[in-house]
Parts: sequence; C-alpha cells; structure tokens
Amino acid sequence: LFQQSFGISIKDTFKTWGALEFTNSFVGLIVILGLNLVM
Repeated sequence: LFQQSFGISIKDTFKTWGALEFTNSFVGLIVILGLNLVM
C-alpha cells in the first residue's frame, strides 16, 4: 500500500520504513528517559 501510494521500489520502501521506525524508537527513548528524570 505504502509502495503503491508513493511509487517507490521495495528497497526504498524498507529504507524509509526503517528510518521512520528508528526515529520513533529514538524519540520514544528520549521521552521515557526525560520522564524518568522528572519523576
């Protein structure tokens, strides 16, 4: 679905998805650590 919507290759789809997942994980970790310091 994602691939068809943007007309990109499977390889680029996985690279984009991987980058988004990494970013989400990193931001989530920072938020959790930040909350841990506050509480």
